[in-house]
This record gives sequence, structure tokens and C-alpha cells, in this order.
Amino acid sequence: MVDFAKFLYGSEYVCGHDIFNHDLKYIRDALIDAGLDDPNIIDTLFLSPLLFPAKPYHKLLKDDKLQTEDTNNPLNDSIKAKDLFFDEIAAFQQADDGVKTVIWQR
Repeated sequence: MVDFAKFLYGSEYVCGHDIFNHDLKYIRDALIDAGLDDPNIIDTLFLSPLLFPAKPYHKLLKDDKLQTEDTNNPLNDSIKAKDLFFDEIAAFQQADDGVKTVIWQR
């Protein structure tokens, strides 16, 4: 975890998909060591229904696992969460002021 905390050091935010319900319990100490706290953690799982109400991302599409028995791949999951976050940023910029207020006030 020390290397992970060093990697995170200087970051303003950490983002993940379902990070509050899953990853946080494993990485909390590294986040604290890197000086990050809960207001600086972004969970794309909670933004998705607000920004994509017709088709929210409850799970990340793990197309890399469709034809394999491999275990989870944290690097691929991170890349997919990053891509989803960028899609959410674009959707947020197009959203009406009411949706923006709800998300911003969290």
C-alpha cells in the first residue's frame, strides 16, 4: 500500500466505479496517507443514473472478460471507469441547471 499511496500523492481526486461500496475498504489507508479524503472521491456509479437516466451504467461492461475465465483486471476496470467519467463530464456539461445543482450539492 505504501507504493500506492506514493502513486496517489499530489492527486486532488480519486475516481472509480462503485468505489464507495467496494474499493474504498481496500484503499482507504493509502488515500489517507496520500492526503485524500471522502469529498475528493468520485464514484461514477452514483453519477450515472443522474446523467444517463435512460441507460445508467450499473456495472461496467467487462468485454475483456466475455470470452475468458480470467479474474478481474483492475487496470482494465480503471480505464473503463476513467472513460465512463469522461462521458459523465460531457453529459454534465449538457445537463440542465437542475441536474447540475443536484450533482454539485451532493
